[in-house]
Amino acid sequence: MTNMPSTKIDLTSFAIVFAFACVIAGLVYFHGWEFRTTAERLTWQQPEQVSNDKLIHPDNYRIQFDSAEKAIRDVQFDKNGQLVLNSHTANILEASFSIVPIDATEEEIQRFKMLTNRVHPYIESEQLANLILKYRDYTAEKFEFDKQQSRQKSLAEAEQALKHEIKLKEKFFGKQVSQALFGNKHTLANYIIQRRKILADNSLDNKQKEKKLIEIKKTLEQLES
Repeated sequence: MTNMPSTKIDLTSFAIVFAFACVIAGLVYFHGWEFRTTAERLTWQQPEQVSNDKLIHPDNYRIQFDSAEKAIRDVQFDKNGQLVLNSHTANILEASFSIVPIDATEEEIQRFKMLTNRVHPYIESEQLANLILKYRDYTAEKFEFDKQQSRQKSLAEAEQALKHEIKLKEKFFGKQVSQALFGNKHTLANYIIQRRKILADNSLDNKQKEKKLIEIKKTLEQLES
C-alpha cells in the first residue's frame, strides 16, 4: 500500500491556513475592525442609529425610575381607561414624585413620561405622569413655606397652614382634582384641629364640649371607604 507523501499533506494544510488568513485580513480591511483592548474600547458606546435619541442617552440616567415603578403599577383605572382620582392615587403621587429632580431637564422629563407610559402601555397614562410632576412642584413650593413656620404650631397656626396647603394644591391641581385626590386628608386634618380647639376652649363645660365633638365627628362620614 502506497503512503501519501507528507509533502503533499503539508502543502494542503498550508493552503487552508493561508486562505483563512486572507479572509480575516479582508474583513479587517473592508469593515474597519479594530482589535484593541484599551479602556476606551471596552467602554460601552451607543450605536450610531440611536445616538441622537436623547430619551435613552446615558446622561439622562439621573432618574432612577425603578424606585417608583412598583408604586405606579398599583394605580387604578376605570373601565374607560381613565385614571381613578382618589386617596389611593394620592398615595402613589407621594411615593413617586421624588424620582424627578426639581431641576430636571426637558429631556429627563420626557424620558420619565416615556417610562411611565411603558408601565401602562395600553391606556392614556400621560395624565399620571403629569400629576406626579405637579405633585413634585407642589412639594417644592410647600417646602419653602414650611421653612418659615415654627416647629410647634399653635392651633391658629396649624389651621392657617392647612388652609394654605389646600390653596396650594388647588393652584397646582385645580379645585376638583385636588378634592378628589386629597379630600380625605384635608377632612381628617381639619377634624383633628377642630377637636383640639373644642377641647382647649375653657368657655365650654364638658357637656357642651361633648355635644360639639359629636357634631364635628359627622364630618368624618364624608370620608371615602
